[in-house]
Amino acid sequence: MFRRNKDSRVVLIFLDVDGVLNSLENAIELYNQTGIPRSGVNFPFDERCMLNLKRLVEETHSALVVTSSWRKYQDQKERLIEELKKYDLEDYVIGYTKDLGNRVLEIKEYLNSIGTDVNFVILDDSAYLEDLVEYLIATNAYYGLRDIDVEEAKLRLSKGE
Repeated sequence: MFRRNKDSRVVLIFLDVDGVLNSLENAIELYNQTGIPRSGVNFPFDERCMLNLKRLVEETHSALVVTSSWRKYQDQKERLIEELKKYDLEDYVIGYTKDLGNRVLEIKEYLNSIGTDVNFVILDDSAYLEDLVEYLIATNAYYGLRDIDVEEAKLRLSKGE
């Protein structure tokens, strides 16, 4: 059921979408090129961010658990999977957190439900994650998932090996 790294450890990435896989920088650039404003499910995914996610997943042998509010709506969930397919990442999604109204509680509930010890990081543009902040790779919504974020995530995920 779980993907495992070379040391047989389960490695998870809890994944937000907005400000991680899409960026304001990319949206502004596309708007300047096309004149078409984007929002919601039409917000453009940033190729650089997607390639960074792919590199992180492949190099750490991680699985993805979606925490984003995109998981709550079928059209957004389908759009996310379609975008992940473009980078051969759809099969890395092993689950979605439950909607408990609090991302920290949702992640803790997911971890408790799987019944195994895991290494994990949280990719999110929100810094408010209470006692899970040590697992947070806080992206900047303007830039999304950058190389520096990937390197920090790799470092943190390797500490548990």
